[in-house]
Amino acid sequence: MSEPDTLEQLAERYRRDGYEVILNPLSEERPSFLANDEVLLLARKGREYVALHPPVQSGATTSSATFTPSLSSVRDPDPVYLHGLLNEAERLLQTLAVEAALILAWAATEAILREAVRRRGVESTRATFAIRELIQTALVASILEWEEFKTLDEGWKLRNAVVHGFRPDALPPSIVRSLINTARRLLPSTPELVAEGQSYLKSVTYGYGLRQTSELLVTVQQTMPLLEEILGLSAAHISAEWDRAEGETGQSVVTLRLSDNWGAVTGTIRPAEFAKRATLRSRLNWLWGDLLEVRNHNQLKSLQPVASQEGP
Repeated sequence: MSEPDTLEQLAERYRRDGYEVILNPLSEERPSFLANDEVLLLARKGREYVALHPPVQSGATTSSATFTPSLSSVRDPDPVYLHGLLNEAERLLQTLAVEAALILAWAATEAILREAVRRRGVESTRATFAIRELIQTALVASILEWEEFKTLDEGWKLRNAVVHGFRPDALPPSIVRSLINTARRLLPSTPELVAEGQSYLKSVTYGYGLRQTSELLVTVQQTMPLLEEILGLSAAHISAEWDRAEGETGQSVVTLRLSDNWGAVTGTIRPAEFAKRATLRSRLNWLWGDLLEVRNHNQLKSLQPVASQEGP
């Protein structure tokens, strides 16, 4: 089987699945993130892109029989995923991990701005907007204010330096904060989301693994009122960290880590258990009880030196 035959068969398969397919696309036919890559086949359906790249060549010439192009597949993120990115960027900013916060904040901002421009009906001459073209178009279309445009222009330059392994002479946290604020202003509200700003807990974060499954993320966020009810007046002193992991049987489970100044505990909840209110309440109660035990143990331990100094 020859290389062109292989590509044509793959192209036909994607066409049958409803994709628009371009073989050997020109630079202007590729989305911006593929502009500098060599692409053999580009398939697009709605906001999903699939690209096939040439195989990595070794010293020997690759034969047609072993032709195995590499595959990359991406799609535009939904608002739930973007909310998660911004929440994570804020958490990183609070811990002074400014470079990491910048990368996540920029990723979310670029995606949100791309969608905002698309909703205005503005089209690029390319498959997708290049960054400079995107922010300039947003300014002309009155999506961005002048100050926001200047912040994005500066943030873009800083992001490029960081992701390419350079250290900016100055990286003000205020730039990252402004990116997050702009992104939140432009991000469409999602009715299913429980806004993190309305939480009574000290902090709430949703890990990368959980954010990959939008439906499960929404389910977890809808659990927050129950968790706050169980924690009661102590909620303001508790941090909650949700994520998704692989359980002992190989199936996905949701992890919840509760922590305060005295310690931390972690529990797991199977996705099906979120639909069983009594079971879910029991799981959360047990985890809260575990944290109370850790707290009591450490509080008593901290008092022991004082008691020994005072004597009988």
